Amino acid sequence: MKTGVWVHGFLLQAENWQKIVWGEPPNLLGRVPKAVLVTLEEDAMLLGFGTGASESNGKKEAEFIRDYLLEHFFELAEFTAFKGIDLARARKRIAKVAKTETQSQNTKEEAEFAVDILEECGVEKLFVVSSPVHLPRCLRDYCAALEKKKSKILIYATPSQTYWGGPMLSDLVIFEPPHRPDDSTGQARVKIAKMLFQPDKLLEIRKALGL
Repeated sequence: MKTGVWVHGFLLQAENWQKIVWGEPPNLLGRVPKAVLVTLEEDAMLLGFGTGASESNGKKEAEFIRDYLLEHFFELAEFTAFKGIDLARARKRIAKVAKTETQSQNTKEEAEFAVDILEECGVEKLFVVSSPVHLPRCLRDYCAALEKKKSKILIYATPSQTYWGGPMLSDLVIFEPPHRPDDSTGQARVKIAKMLFQPDKLLEIRKALGL
């Protein structure tokens, strides 16, 4: 089965960019090292880099992250997970299969452009890599893109080991639509979730909470 790996982009100007994208040796893999490891373990034919609205010195997010990886590739040796891996050989393989997507401005668009690229390349199984607190939204958007394009690609959510919150996963809240007959909070959760997508409503919430 032809396999692809896709790394979700991350704002280049973010204060914690290094931690999220690269990680914290020796044991906490950021998005990129995790994606490299999965690519090697799965013998993937494609390692895709998603983009977003940010750029640096004329380079789009995806291009910058790909180039950063190739320039710092041998620093992967600092991670325990890469012990015993021939990094010189691995770098040649990664450089060969790396592909960037530079048109998208958000996760939804990234997923749609990514699916187009994956379909063109004949990928049948996809590993989407992102931070654990962000992966649920990535998975939602990628599944929606696959459904929209009637793609039969199998998708696997693959979390990195670093993120930007407090205690691991404790600041992640998921608002699910009601799916149980005894759920009396379902409609309230749906309404709150919709409010979170409206900037004016978020300002109202912020003011009410005194933030």
